[in-house]
Amino acid sequence: MNATIQIIQQKVEFIEREQAASQRDKFYVRSFPRRAFLHIGEEINLFTHELFYFYPTVGFYQGQRKWFGAYLYEDTPAEARRLPDLMADQPVSYIPAGDYLCGYHYGPYLTIQDSIDRLFDEARRRKLPVDDCVITPNIVDQCCEGHPDNYITGLEVRILSLDEQNEKKSFAAISKPEDI
Repeated sequence: MNATIQIIQQKVEFIEREQAASQRDKFYVRSFPRRAFLHIGEEINLFTHELFYFYPTVGFYQGQRKWFGAYLYEDTPAEARRLPDLMADQPVSYIPAGDYLCGYHYGPYLTIQDSIDRLFDEARRRKLPVDDCVITPNIVDQCCEGHPDNYITGLEVRILSLDEQNEKKSFAAISKPEDI
């Protein structure tokens, strides 16, 4: 029970921290450490997966494809902040460390592609070489807000290093659920 309370408290702290930092129509570069997540899968699996209710949802949008995971915050999640019965058979996957061009989407998920397009437009404007996968951590979502117009979703696209630009290899291509 204590682990469950800590996990829910951590989710509330994440929502409060990220909501306070969010800014409409602003883009910025942010460095992230490697971050852990567990695959949930396609959108149809979201609401039936228990992890959806305990951890922030993180989406991965690559072209017309999207899939989701449960964001575990840290590179190596502390055992006290994990639910062993829900995670026992699931390998931990990682979002790579690096610099990311970031912004926010405000409103329903049905219009998120417009915000993703603006993020890529901003990357082109800044002449930043970026990955083709956008990471979308849910900040304010249906778990804590009843009206979709009030949802806030982070938008993050990794800025590629010179080596990665030459390789043309997206991290998302090796992070899809079926690749694990």
